Amino acid sequence: MIDDLYGLEVSPATLLAWIEEAGQMLRPAVESITQALIEAPVVHADESGLRVASCLHWLHTAASETHTWYGVHTKRGMEAIEAHGILPKRIATLVHDCWKPYWKLECVHALCNAHLLRELVFLHESTGQTWPQCMIDILIS
Repeated sequence: MIDDLYGLEVSPATLLAWIEEAGQMLRPAVESITQALIEAPVVHADESGLRVASCLHWLHTAASETHTWYGVHTKRGMEAIEAHGILPKRIATLVHDCWKPYWKLECVHALCNAHLLRELVFLHESTGQTWPQCMIDILIS
């Protein structure tokens, strides 16, 4: 953008310095969000794949009604969950998609209805059975 607007090239070292400076300035806000999520009565957790320098990484999220935290890690499982340091410190309710590593956490577990509905719709459409629709009706009523 600086090149486009002003015709000035920014060196890679300058960009790295700016990233480091921004990281330092944001650290208190990130720590505040992290603590709020550790203390929140209900937190939703999920992860999605994304590419970083053409390699698969994972974007982990933890969110409450008021705070959202994002963390990128090369791993998807407990190694990443522990490295991010939010979910292992929680004892209150964690809403998740029934992914196996979440069950290793010492907390109150709640399953995400959006994920359950997606699975039930798939079952109903792919098998033609009626019971998934009955469960869908229960979840959305």
